[in-house]
Amino acid sequence: MKDVSRAVGYLLLQILIVANCLAQVPAEGSLFDYITLKISALPSTEGNNYLDATNGQKEAWNDAMELVLQNDLVSASEILSGLGYRLVHFLETASNTKYSVIEREVTSQNHWGIYVISQNPCRDNVVIQCPHPMFDTNTGKQGIFTFLELDAKALFIGGTHRCNSGSLSSCSGTTTACGANGPFRISDQAHNADGIFQKTTEFLLQANPSTVFIQFHGFGKRAGDPNAILSNGTRVTPQTDYISELIAEMNTEDPTLTFRAGHLDLDWERLLAFTNTQGRLINGSSEPCRTGSSVSQGQFIHVEQELAMFRSDQTGWVRWIEPMKRVFDCIKTEPLTSDQFYHDGLIYPNPFDSEVTVQDSYYADLLMVYNATGQLILELKPRNWKKIDLSTLTSGIYYYQILDKNLSIISNGKMVKTK
Repeated sequence: MKDVSRAVGYLLLQILIVANCLAQVPAEGSLFDYITLKISALPSTEGNNYLDATNGQKEAWNDAMELVLQNDLVSASEILSGLGYRLVHFLETASNTKYSVIEREVTSQNHWGIYVISQNPCRDNVVIQCPHPMFDTNTGKQGIFTFLELDAKALFIGGTHRCNSGSLSSCSGTTTACGANGPFRISDQAHNADGIFQKTTEFLLQANPSTVFIQFHGFGKRAGDPNAILSNGTRVTPQTDYISELIAEMNTEDPTLTFRAGHLDLDWERLLAFTNTQGRLINGSSEPCRTGSSVSQGQFIHVEQELAMFRSDQTGWVRWIEPMKRVFDCIKTEPLTSDQFYHDGLIYPNPFDSEVTVQDSYYADLLMVYNATGQLILELKPRNWKKIDLSTLTSGIYYYQILDKNLSIISNGKMVKTK
């Protein structure tokens, strides 16, 4: 009986190991080529593949995203595997940069999109979004190109054609994109407040309230149309007007380019994203599905572009790059490497809820706390080393350094906050 139990236990262990390996996949090469191939395989208008996530799946997704931001990729992978997704550890060989690619398992029925996260970007507050990678020609390719060139925080790509689902979104607004004028489909990620695309937008906005979301779209240019139409989702001019800055920088590069902006050209009516659910959310709407916002945070940039000038190929995509680099500053901090944290044990309890104690504090003068990516987030000189209040930290994995008065490291290690 013991041998049978051991055999069953061993089999279960192997199953867990295999499942964990499937959920975590190493890959390297060109991230642009990798994502481009994924886009080409997305479901088109046929198939009715897209389904919204359940509330429980959304909660699990948020948990996984939080772990990704904390760089706890093993735990994140375990959760994602239960959602039909996997985490690819991708090494971009040209730049020797690592990315986390969250993508659907081949057999999964959950077509929620492709999400790429950079653990150490230089533009930590910039997210590129491509909700219609198949309908708006080449915007998915443009998105991954721009994400890489800007060294941005994240890239979102919709998981199907916007017309894939036969189910109608309950959110306000109509479109002729899928035939006769009618409500948006739930597969249209720019007009669905219940999708993972929307929930991931909400999560990253909460994680960093200064995040700017740049969303690429495309339109068929008519006589009298500009080359591009930009909108913050409202008619309101925000305190920080990135769109005005971006147009000015674009015209510095090429004065022949023409633009319209919803909050600057009040007579312009077309393609202004007033019903875009990500825009409504970012602008503070209490009900993004049905209600627009009366204010603009300036952190949503909806970009409608003609094909010939901006979307056909890299010649058009690159037009935005230098202007965007000048508008959005690069602030990159190099994370500490794991070998800089060489012994644990001075801080207890570990894991902890709200307070910790330093076991030997005679020489201790300064406590430095770093997040999971190695960035310094807290620096303090406790009055009482036996009762250090760290309740302001959110739950997760942290690293610490204890320094003496000469700023020499006495000890360092890893600690875990449970709640």
